[in-house]
Amino acid sequence: ADATAITIDSNENVGIGTSPSAPLHVKVTEASTGETDPLIRFERFTSGDNAYLDITVDNNNNLIGFQSTGSSDGGFTFGGASTERMRIDASGQVGIGVTGPDALLTLNPPNYTSSVTGGMIRWQNSNNAHDTNIQS
Repeated sequence: ADATAITIDSNENVGIGTSPSAPLHVKVTEASTGETDPLIRFERFTSGDNAYLDITVDNNNNLIGFQSTGSSDGGFTFGGASTERMRIDASGQVGIGVTGPDALLTLNPPNYTSSVTGGMIRWQNSNNAHDTNIQS
Protein backbone atom coordinates (compact mmCIF):
# COMPACT_ATOMS: atom_id res chain seq x y z
CA ALA A 1 0.00 0.00 0.00
CA ASP A 2 3.00 2.30 0.53
CA ALA A 3 3.87 4.16 -2.69
CA THR A 4 7.60 3.96 -1.78
CA ALA A 5 7.68 0.22 -1.10
CA ILE A 6 10.05 -0.26 -4.05
CA THR A 7 12.52 2.42 -5.13
CA ILE A 8 14.79 2.42 -8.17
CA ASP A 9 17.27 5.27 -8.02
CA SER A 10 19.10 7.04 -10.86
CA ASN A 11 21.96 4.50 -10.63
CA GLU A 12 19.43 1.67 -11.09
CA ASN A 13 19.89 0.51 -7.49
CA VAL A 14 16.75 -1.17 -6.14
CA GLY A 15 15.46 -0.58 -2.64
CA ILE A 16 12.68 -2.65 -1.12
CA GLY A 17 11.29 -0.96 1.98
CA THR A 18 14.07 1.63 1.91
CA SER A 19 16.07 3.99 -0.29
CA PRO A 20 18.85 1.85 -1.77
CA SER A 21 22.48 2.23 -0.73
CA ALA A 22 23.60 -0.85 -2.72
CA PRO A 23 22.57 -2.48 -6.03
CA LEU A 24 19.88 -4.41 -4.08
CA HIS A 25 18.94 -3.15 -0.62
CA VAL A 26 16.14 -4.86 1.32
CA LYS A 27 14.89 -3.53 4.65
CA VAL A 28 12.33 -5.51 6.65
CA THR A 29 10.98 -4.27 9.94
CA GLU A 30 10.93 -6.72 12.85
CA ALA A 31 7.13 -6.55 13.03
CA SER A 32 6.84 -8.13 9.58
CA THR A 33 9.18 -11.06 10.12
CA GLY A 34 10.03 -13.36 13.00
CA GLU A 35 13.44 -14.75 13.90
CA THR A 36 12.93 -17.87 11.78
CA ASP A 37 10.91 -16.33 8.95
CA PRO A 38 12.84 -15.83 5.73
CA LEU A 39 14.08 -12.33 5.03
CA ILE A 40 14.73 -13.26 1.40
CA ARG A 41 13.44 -16.33 -0.45
CA PHE A 42 14.63 -17.66 -3.79
CA GLU A 43 12.33 -20.29 -5.28
CA ARG A 44 12.85 -22.83 -8.03
CA PHE A 45 9.96 -24.85 -9.42
CA THR A 46 10.60 -27.83 -11.67
CA SER A 47 8.32 -30.77 -12.44
CA GLY A 48 6.19 -30.49 -9.33
CA ASP A 49 9.08 -29.80 -6.94
CA ASN A 50 9.42 -26.48 -5.18
CA ALA A 51 12.89 -25.80 -3.80
CA TYR A 52 13.70 -22.76 -1.71
CA LEU A 53 16.77 -20.98 -0.48
CA ASP A 54 15.79 -18.86 2.50
CA ILE A 55 18.07 -16.24 4.01
CA THR A 56 17.20 -15.39 7.60
CA VAL A 57 18.61 -13.10 10.26
CA ASP A 58 18.36 -13.91 13.98
CA ASN A 59 17.31 -10.61 15.53
CA ASN A 60 18.76 -11.53 18.94
CA ASN A 61 22.25 -12.62 17.89
CA ASN A 62 22.66 -11.06 14.42
CA LEU A 63 23.31 -14.50 12.96
CA ILE A 64 22.66 -15.01 9.27
CA GLY A 65 21.12 -18.33 8.36
CA PHE A 66 20.72 -20.15 5.07
CA GLN A 67 18.10 -22.88 4.78
CA SER A 68 17.28 -25.01 1.78
CA THR A 69 13.94 -26.76 1.61
CA GLY A 70 12.09 -28.82 -0.93
CA SER A 71 10.69 -32.29 -1.51
CA SER A 72 14.18 -33.78 -1.04
CA ASP A 73 16.68 -32.52 1.49
CA GLY A 74 19.47 -30.66 -0.18
CA GLY A 75 22.70 -29.18 0.98
CA PHE A 76 24.99 -26.37 0.00
CA THR A 77 27.83 -26.28 -2.47
CA PHE A 78 30.55 -23.66 -2.83
CA GLY A 79 32.74 -23.29 -5.86
CA GLY A 80 34.44 -21.18 -8.42
CA ALA A 81 35.27 -21.39 -12.12
CA SER A 82 32.38 -23.86 -12.56
CA THR A 83 34.03 -26.31 -10.14
CA GLU A 84 32.63 -27.42 -6.80
CA ARG A 85 35.17 -26.83 -4.01
CA MET A 86 33.18 -27.56 -0.84
CA ARG A 87 29.87 -29.19 0.09
CA ILE A 88 27.74 -29.34 3.22
CA ASP A 89 25.32 -32.19 2.61
CA ALA A 90 21.78 -32.63 3.99
CA SER A 91 23.08 -34.55 7.02
CA GLY A 92 25.57 -31.79 7.93
CA GLN A 93 28.69 -33.57 6.73
CA VAL A 94 31.32 -31.30 5.17
CA GLY A 95 33.47 -32.23 2.21
CA ILE A 96 36.34 -30.20 0.79
CA GLY A 97 37.53 -31.50 -2.55
CA VAL A 98 34.86 -34.24 -2.58
CA THR A 99 31.23 -34.18 -3.69
CA GLY A 100 30.13 -36.96 -1.34
CA PRO A 101 31.62 -36.57 2.15
CA ASP A 102 31.52 -39.84 4.10
CA ALA A 103 32.49 -38.44 7.51
CA LEU A 104 31.75 -35.34 9.55
CA LEU A 105 34.70 -33.69 7.75
CA THR A 106 36.22 -35.18 4.59
CA LEU A 107 39.23 -33.48 3.03
CA ASN A 108 40.59 -34.28 -0.41
CA PRO A 109 41.94 -31.08 -1.94
CA PRO A 110 42.75 -31.41 -5.64
CA ASN A 111 46.42 -31.43 -6.57
CA TYR A 112 47.51 -31.84 -2.94
CA THR A 113 50.95 -33.31 -2.26
CA SER A 114 52.78 -33.59 1.04
CA SER A 115 55.30 -31.04 -0.27
CA VAL A 116 52.66 -28.28 -0.23
CA THR A 117 53.79 -25.53 2.16
CA GLY A 118 51.58 -25.51 5.23
CA GLY A 119 50.41 -29.12 4.94
CA MET A 120 46.82 -30.26 4.49
CA ILE A 121 45.48 -28.71 7.70
CA ARG A 122 46.97 -25.81 9.63
CA TRP A 123 45.97 -24.56 13.07
CA GLN A 124 47.44 -21.21 13.97
CA ASN A 125 46.65 -18.55 16.55
CA SER A 126 46.73 -14.84 15.79
CA ASN A 127 50.41 -14.33 16.69
CA ASN A 128 51.69 -17.63 15.21
CA ALA A 129 52.88 -18.77 18.67
CA HIS A 130 51.02 -22.07 18.31
CA ASP A 131 51.23 -23.37 14.77
CA THR A 132 50.54 -26.99 13.84
CA ASN A 133 50.62 -28.49 10.37
CA ILE A 134 49.14 -31.89 9.59
CA GLN A 135 50.52 -33.75 6.60
CA SER A 136 48.78 -36.67 4.92
